Amino acid sequence: MPVAPTPRPLTTSEKHIVHIFKKKITKFVHKVSVVKRKITILKNNLIVAPQPRRPIIKRKIVKLTKIVKRYHKTIRHFKKTIKRIVFSKPAFSKPAPKVNLQENKTINIFKHKVNKIIRRVKIVKKKIVHFQRVYRTAPAPRRLIIKKKIVHFRRVYKKLVKKIVHIKRTIRRISQPVPKPITKKDI
Repeated sequence: MPVAPTPRPLTTSEKHIVHIFKKKITKFVHKVSVVKRKITILKNNLIVAPQPRRPIIKRKIVKLTKIVKRYHKTIRHFKKTIKRIVFSKPAFSKPAPKVNLQENKTINIFKHKVNKIIRRVKIVKKKIVHFQRVYRTAPAPRRLIIKKKIVHFRRVYKKLVKKIVHIKRTIRRISQPVPKPITKKDI
């Protein structure tokens, strides 16, 4: 017989996520019970109701049963995610290499650079969107100038994104160095 998996100790962020999901599950269970009560009341009314009102009541019952099914689906989804979090293997199997003080300083400098470039990227994106809106309503002679500005800002955007990618790669290279092959100099 297979042994049931045992839960692993969770980190604080994982505990927080599980707690939120459990709260959501209790809310949805309460909603299901409320809707089921409404369905039972409508079923009792269906028996006593006159003939012209019966199709309306039946439609309401069908709608409410669909709502109950949707709630059950979300509850199942939350339970599966909780199970996936609790019974999963930890994300890291071995500790990352330690970063010394100098490397940490350079990483922080690079991070600040990335943040500045990201701000510039947002500004450039806004300018592109603005010029695209102006381009739609602009007269023919002015469209050419606006088109050139849009092309210019798109080039700037691409350059900035390339810079961000390059800096992030260097940060990764510094923080997680790849082991070097042994050469003749090392021997």
